[in-house]
Amino acid sequence: MTISALFVVLVVANVYIFVSGIRIGDEINYLERETKVLHEQNVGLNAKISLFNSLKYAGSVAEKMNFKKKSSPIYLENLGFAKN
Repeated sequence: MTISALFVVLVVANVYIFVSGIRIGDEINYLERETKVLHEQNVGLNAKISLFNSLKYAGSVAEKMNFKKKSSPIYLENLGFAKN
């Protein structure tokens, strides 16, 4: 009788482990899908960030705000008062 009881306990434990493995596998699949979605969103946000950091975007915003004067670069070599 003890061998049959041990066999039943082992079968129940095996079924529990099998069901737990299926549940964990489903959770892993869900997390992998979420990771893929987050990666795609991250790529899109990186593209937006690079657009907002570009000089082309700054120029278009300046044009929309009616900034007409173009700036000229200032070089330190040409400034007499900046040198010692």
